[in-house]
Amino acid sequence: MTNMQISPTPTGLQSKPMLAEQQAMVKANKPGNHDSDSGADPIAAALKQMHDAVANEELPADFLKLLDEIDMKIADKKASH
Repeated sequence: MTNMQISPTPTGLQSKPMLAEQQAMVKANKPGNHDSDSGADPIAAALKQMHDAVANEELPADFLKLLDEIDMKIADKKASH
């Protein structure tokens, strides 16, 4: 399927095939897109590596405890109503 671009015209909207450059820009701007293209850009590769490292970190125990306390307060509040 060819990607189409919708463009306004005086008589309404017109769809036309997207150029390869436009398709690449649309693909690159999608959230969560981690293609191998980032290997060509050292900054993008470093940012991806940093993001992946942070995303894989475990949550600190005190933060998990705080979340449990919040959950308990919410449950207590619901039980009292």
